[in-house]
Amino acid sequence: MLTMQAVCAALAGALAELTSPASAITLLAAASVAVTPALAPALREPAPDRTGPGSRRTK
Repeated sequence: MLTMQAVCAALAGALAELTSPASAITLLAAASVAVTPALAPALREPAPDRTGPGSRRTK
């Protein structure tokens, strides 16, 4: 994740050189809004199985 933050920072700098800084920020914000929901399901951990062996019962 740290590597991708560096890549995006470099991309932001390159876009700011080619366009205005405001346009670069807007483009990257739009890309972030598009990518975040696409990746969110894969990042969620499944709920733990509470009925399997080794599960604890509370009274």
